[in-house]
Amino acid sequence: MELSVLVPILGFMSIVAFGGVFVLAGGNHQKTIHLKAKKLIDAQAGKANPAAQMQALHIKKLDIDGKLNGSFRALPSITKLREKLDKTGRNISLRQYFTWMALSGAGGFIFFHFLMGSTLAVAILVSVFFSLMIPHIIVNRWINKRHKKFLLLLPDALELMVRGLKAGLPVAESINVIKTEIGDPVSSVFAEIAQSIKMGVNFEDALMSMAKKLQINEFNFFVISITLQRETGGNLSEILENLATTVRARAMMKLKIKAMTSEARMSAYIVGALPFFVTGALLVMSPGYIDPLFNDLRGNIAGIIGMLMFGSGMFIMFKMGKFEI
Repeated sequence: MELSVLVPILGFMSIVAFGGVFVLAGGNHQKTIHLKAKKLIDAQAGKANPAAQMQALHIKKLDIDGKLNGSFRALPSITKLREKLDKTGRNISLRQYFTWMALSGAGGFIFFHFLMGSTLAVAILVSVFFSLMIPHIIVNRWINKRHKKFLLLLPDALELMVRGLKAGLPVAESINVIKTEIGDPVSSVFAEIAQSIKMGVNFEDALMSMAKKLQINEFNFFVISITLQRETGGNLSEILENLATTVRARAMMKLKIKAMTSEARMSAYIVGALPFFVTGALLVMSPGYIDPLFNDLRGNIAGIIGMLMFGSGMFIMFKMGKFEI
């Protein structure tokens, strides 16, 4: 086999193998850790119970994260990645995420090297970029979508809690009502808080832990209101009623800002889409015209510089059209 054919194949196989290392990380190793942790907790508790199983699962995750963090110190924290995947509200494992990374990288390599005819170095760089960015973008979109739905339902949950408090229910019982009457993701968040309280976690600590996990300003307001009221006293129902009004007002303000900046955002979308449409048109109308951009080193360098300039310009345009309140 000629070297010109062998090198691309070996490069592609190395990318797949790189992803496979992450995909196969787990398996029997995770099962062994889980069994050891469960035996340890069961020995202390005397018998298997839901609390012991949850603690065993937590120990298993910490052990796996510690080993992976030690193995891949050059990469971002595996624990933080797991926390980010939990924010999506979907049952996404590390193995699935790394599988997406491997498939994205392999797809980018095949498209640019075998279909577009780009050089091996550019194909590898693009495959690495795709493997890192595509799963990251997808997970971020899921997180943002869940946060928007959470903020949409949070005022209803607060008002339901206010009605419960006015009816004489304690705060913990009001949280139990929310987890059954309000839809997901609010119900799952408050169900997790209620479960933590049942397991013996302090009420304020359960709220703080969930606030740290979600990192949503409106929920932080709720946690601070509850904590201050328990320390200093006051009418909690009135505080939460005002908070529900504030959360709704913030949501309305965000929608107004989105409407006011719609022209800038649409301009950014159009400008960002133009290079790709022009490239596609040239490939169809004049297939050989932009071949040097992919199969010549000078064209590769020019393309990389152009993409960097394009990316920085798009980043600035989106930042100009985005406001935080």
